[in-house]
Amino acid sequence: MLVVGPIGERAVVVEVAGLGAELTGQLVMQLSLAEVSDRITYLFDAGADVDAAAAVRRQVPVLGLRAKLFGQSADAGRYWRAADVVVARPRSRAIARAMLVGARLLALVDDEVPGAARTVTALEQRGRGAGARGILLVSSGLEALLRASPPPPAADGADHVVDVVWTVASERRAVIEERRSAARAETHSRLKDATAAAAAAARQSAVAGDLEDLGGAPAEPAADIPGEADLASLAREAAERKQQLVRDVDAARRAGDHANMHRLLQELAALDKELADLDAATRAARAAGVKPGANGGPRPAAGTPRPPPQDRRPPEDPLAELKRKAASSNRRSSASVEDELAALKRKMSETSKKK
Repeated sequence: MLVVGPIGERAVVVEVAGLGAELTGQLVMQLSLAEVSDRITYLFDAGADVDAAAAVRRQVPVLGLRAKLFGQSADAGRYWRAADVVVARPRSRAIARAMLVGARLLALVDDEVPGAARTVTALEQRGRGAGARGILLVSSGLEALLRASPPPPAADGADHVVDVVWTVASERRAVIEERRSAARAETHSRLKDATAAAAAAARQSAVAGDLEDLGGAPAEPAADIPGEADLASLAREAAERKQQLVRDVDAARRAGDHANMHRLLQELAALDKELADLDAATRAARAAGVKPGANGGPRPAAGTPRPPPQDRRPPEDPLAELKRKAASSNRRSSASVEDELAALKRKMSETSKKK
């Protein structure tokens, strides 16, 4: 476990990885010249830089700094979170880590980082750090940052994550409720259609009683009553919808959503009534002699003779019929001509005999 020091002391993380032995030695020397060095614990992050780590081990005891050294460690993130100020080159990774832990950045400006001066200007304008334009200005820059009040804590994104989770969960609940409502509406529609078909069939096939008005437009043919299998499937579907409604009512009661609970109770009562209506209409249709799977259209009375069977032979081709009539007419014409010729010959023969 990391122990920084007595209450009131400050911690400074110094990223020396990549600086090399010479520049690391100069940096440690400048840090020791700061007036606040006796009240600071330095945490040197050498990463995988062996030369920088060796320079820190060699210089710190000589200069009398209170410091600790770490590198490639699983606890590196915890050490960075202890920092009030971070001393590092203004690379994007170092800037992001400093802002994440709420520390100001003392940026080492040199030619190793492109655009370092512009980055430092942006940090200074936002009150998030300062620049040391030269190794000799590190001690004064560190003192200035430590004297300033700590920067306000920056949002770490947790609130945005919570908003996203809440929004997705709300949308998911809305989608589930929409799908359930659509399924329940379909069940209500099927129940009403089946009830209407059974009731219409019962009315059309019922024994005549009181005076009925048969005027007006002819009634449309009744729809088929669902078959036994369809009625059983519809009953199972309605039972599943009832179970889901009961669960939704209980969830709304536990959540204190009384408005939604009363709405679901009304829908549950409506579903029970529709099931009762369907059962009554189906029993009435069966009593009238209409079986499920049939409609209530008029049936022939007992003893009524069946109509004679119709000739089911295919009709004759009209062209063939026309040809047949034409041939018959031609034959009759030929016979008439021959008869006239024979009569003319007999008449001529009789005239010659008389002369």
